Amino acid sequence: MASSSSSLAPAKAIHVIAPHENVHAQKLPVSIFLAGSIEMGKAPEWQKEIISTLAHHPFAIYNPRRGPEFKWEAGNNALFKEQVDWEHKHLSESSIIAMFISGETKAPISLMEMGMFATSGRLIVACEKNFWRLGNVEWVCRYYGITLVYTLDDLIVEVEKRAKQIESGRFTVKKSHEVSGPTMSVLESPWTYALAAAGLAVGVGLARVRR
Repeated sequence: MASSSSSLAPAKAIHVIAPHENVHAQKLPVSIFLAGSIEMGKAPEWQKEIISTLAHHPFAIYNPRRGPEFKWEAGNNALFKEQVDWEHKHLSESSIIAMFISGETKAPISLMEMGMFATSGRLIVACEKNFWRLGNVEWVCRYYGITLVYTLDDLIVEVEKRAKQIESGRFTVKKSHEVSGPTMSVLESPWTYALAAAGLAVGVGLARVRR
């Protein structure tokens, strides 16, 4: 388990927000979306470890993982629409997107989301070395300058570093997909569409797989 190495002041306890909660936490200094492997419970519950480790920080954490009672169905299913709308909204608004890709999963939706937000400047990725498309993930992260690590512990360390930069004003997150500096808007690059489409294609081929 990674130990906290940052000097962020624990002004408040962490605020975890679930998909069924219409809660906004813009007043907190840092908001984090936990993107990555779920795959109908096949992936380990890595979200709990991040939340536990960061519990002493005043962060808002958006956790899309639902319990085993949640039945994932596409189409006109109202719960499906609610979940996807909620995820996209907070992926777009969170100051940090922390993505963990488990080597035990195929992660088609995670790959799609990586493509959608590759140029946002807010993405931090951890991809286990036994992931079946590790080389593709490495290439995308290298090309777009995305921080990439290979373990959950290292992801937590990088998230804390980024949060400290945001709180100190050394990293300024702009509205929606835009970030200060030379990074282009996510919607300006055709390559992000290509990666998103590739992820979606994998998802179609892996029917009934959540992530």
